[in-house]
Amino acid sequence: MNFLVAPIFYQGSCFEDIVFGILDTAKKNNLKFKLMPIEYKKLNSFGLENTNEYFDNSLKKLIFLKNKLKNGDKVLLIDYFFPGADLLEYFLKRNNISVFKVALMHGGSFVDGDLYNGYTWLNNFEKGWFDVFDLIVSPSNFFIKDLDESFKSKVKILPWGLSSALKPNFENKKIDVIFPHRFSYDKGVEDLLLVVEKMPNVNFFISGTNEKIIKNFPEDLKDLYFKLKSFKNVKFLGIEGKNKHINTLRSSKIIFSSAIQEGFGYSVFKAIQCGAVPVLPKRCCYTEFFDEKYLYSSIDEAVQMINNFINIYPKHYFYPDLKIFNFNELVNFFK
Repeated sequence: MNFLVAPIFYQGSCFEDIVFGILDTAKKNNLKFKLMPIEYKKLNSFGLENTNEYFDNSLKKLIFLKNKLKNGDKVLLIDYFFPGADLLEYFLKRNNISVFKVALMHGGSFVDGDLYNGYTWLNNFEKGWFDVFDLIVSPSNFFIKDLDESFKSKVKILPWGLSSALKPNFENKKIDVIFPHRFSYDKGVEDLLLVVEKMPNVNFFISGTNEKIIKNFPEDLKDLYFKLKSFKNVKFLGIEGKNKHINTLRSSKIIFSSAIQEGFGYSVFKAIQCGAVPVLPKRCCYTEFFDEKYLYSSIDEAVQMINNFINIYPKHYFYPDLKIFNFNELVNFFK
C-alpha cells in the first residue's frame, strides 16, 4: 500500500498544488495513494505555520502512520520537516516493519537564509532524519549544496511538477510588478523596499498577507509593511483565493522575487506560466533553472532589469518545459 502524508494546507501555500499534482500524476500512471486526511487552516502569524496547530498535526501524522503502516508499504511525506520521524522509525524497527519512506525537502535549518537557520538543536534533529528516510527528494541542489557527501547520497534532485492547465496571458496587463511571496524575512522584504524606493513610477502589487496577520508581526517587520504601504505605487492585495490569485498573476508583467532562501520558487513558476517575466536573485536556486538575463546580483541591477522588461514586454517571455517540471519520476518510486 502507498500512503501520502501532507502538511496543513494554509491559504497561499504551494503544498496544495504539489499534493494534488502528485495524486493526478499517480492516477494517470494507474497508481493509488491512501491519503491522510488534510487539514485546511488560515495563518494567524507571520511565520510558516501556526505553532499549536502544527504541533497537533505532527502528532496526528505519527498516530496515523503507526496505525496504518504494514510490512512492505511505501510512504510519501510531502514535507521532510517531520518532528517525530525518529520515534516512528523506532516503532517500526522494534516491530520488524519494513517501510520505504520518501520525504520531499522544502528547506532546512542547515540552509542559509532559512527561517530556522542557526537553530543548532533543530539542525541536529533534521540531519538525523537523513538516517530515517530511504530517499529524500529535493527540487534543486540549492538545499543540499553545503551538506557532506554522506548526506547527499540519500538525495535525488527532481524539480517539482507544474500544472499544465496554466497558460500565459499577454493582454490587459494592469500590474507592472507582482511580489507573490509571504511577507517574511526569508522572502527578502527589506530588498523589496529598496527596489520600490528607486522606482516611484512603477506599480508594485504585494500578495500573501493581510491586516489581521500584520498585528502579530515582529515590530521591525511591521515597520517594513507600513513603510511599503505608504508608497502611492504599492498595493497590498491581502491573501487571495486560488482563482483570484491566478487572475492577479495573469494581470502582471513582471514577477519579482527578493527571496533569501528559495529551493524551487513555486509562486515564481506559477506567475511565469500566467505570462509574467521573472526578475530573480542569483543567491537562490534560480541559477539552476533560468538564463542569466533573468538574474540579478544587486538592487541596482534588479531595478535596471525591471525597467528593461517593462519597456519591451513580452519580448523575453518563455514558458517552462513541462517535460522537465513534472512528477512522473517521483511517482515511479511507488510502482
